Amino acid sequence: MPSYHYGSSSYGGQRQRRRTPRGSRVLAVAALCILAGGIVFGIVKGVGLVRRWVHEVMDDPQATKTGESLIPGESTEDETDYSALIRSADAMALQYDYDGAIALLQEVEGYEKNEQLSAALTRLKAARSELARIDINKVCHLSVRSLIADPAAAFGSADKDTLAANYLTVAEFEAILEKLYEGGWVLVDIGDMAHPDANGFFVSGTILLPKDKKAFVLSVEDLVYYEANAGKGFADRLVIDEDGDPKCTMRQSGGKTVVGDLDVVPIVESFIKNHPDFSYKGARGIIALTGYDGILGYRTAPKYGDPSSKDYKPAYASINVELERTEARMVAARLKELGWRFASHSWGHINMAKAELSRIKDDTARWKEQVVPLIGSAEILFFDSGTDIGSWRAYSAENNAKFAYLKSEGFTYYCGVDLTTIPWVQLSTSAAYLRQGRVKVNGTQLTRYPERLAPFFDAAAVLDKARP
Repeated sequence: MPSYHYGSSSYGGQRQRRRTPRGSRVLAVAALCILAGGIVFGIVKGVGLVRRWVHEVMDDPQATKTGESLIPGESTEDETDYSALIRSADAMALQYDYDGAIALLQEVEGYEKNEQLSAALTRLKAARSELARIDINKVCHLSVRSLIADPAAAFGSADKDTLAANYLTVAEFEAILEKLYEGGWVLVDIGDMAHPDANGFFVSGTILLPKDKKAFVLSVEDLVYYEANAGKGFADRLVIDEDGDPKCTMRQSGGKTVVGDLDVVPIVESFIKNHPDFSYKGARGIIALTGYDGILGYRTAPKYGDPSSKDYKPAYASINVELERTEARMVAARLKELGWRFASHSWGHINMAKAELSRIKDDTARWKEQVVPLIGSAEILFFDSGTDIGSWRAYSAENNAKFAYLKSEGFTYYCGVDLTTIPWVQLSTSAAYLRQGRVKVNGTQLTRYPERLAPFFDAAAVLDKARP
């Protein structure tokens, strides 16, 4: 009989294999499949969650606006469209304010990482590097008076010769602006020439322009619309239209009132709108005022409301002086907002060269009492044609009592008339003032002395055919 050996793998002398039941093998395979499926499901689910999170962040306007990282720990470039901001900067640069334009773009946090801003800044800085500093001693000053808006009325009046000699027509002034622009002249503010610095010292200013440009100051004297010129072809007054733009009104001979660009201020405003690069950093001109007939066409002087005044006329009874002052104040405020400066031409249009100091003090007191409340303070003083309070030598408070007084009253810019040395500029940092000679542009200069205007334009090319 065969024998059994426990603990041995042999059976009947041969090796035997243990066999796993069939059902157990099926269970094992099923378990593996379930495990593998769970792992795959987890991976797919996880990827889906990540994708959904990414899309949520990408769709978040705050994330794309601020340039926050889509994945924690990483950074991305700001994708905001800065086209509008860059256009604003370019508008500033068009008027040569490159420093302001550059500063505007650099206000954006992280501007270095934005391609739009970086490209614009590179372009603006390159253009700024091409600018040249203007010598303030070469800045000219052109000065005009109110314009003849109706040549037929002016040159048909009994005063036609006087009007033709002292005034330009609207057509002539518009032609002059075009010629100045074509010639590379740029309008600058007198304060750009010299001004107090942060420490209170009166110093030369910095005017930066392209190398082919030249700087000039523009002024209009006696912008009062005198009673004596009523009905002789001049505008009646300055007004502000519904768009905030200065315009002039004029009552025509038939009784109709027209509104438009009928004098220096509105014409200059319209010209700068069409040619922004004509103005340096938004500069406008200087408006020099007397006070005895009011200002800007408004009857603001005391005589218009005081029947006891020796200058009162019965026709003044219909004038509401307080309303005139309110309207004049509103117009003046808007002009200052636009960049126009005001100057004193003395209250009574006096000759300060011949006037005693006592009369200058009385006249200045009237100016401060009647005009300053309407326009605010003024730092500029205009002398009448051919007059001044001193010689060509520098003013000194020690030996010029008139200068000492006027300086104490706040005047730091003094503008006489000089037709022999063009330009004429005198800056004193010690006495803290700037003097500048004005070149008068009127009918006499156009027709009799065109050579004086030759550095600026061809006088023959701007003459109005209506001029007698």
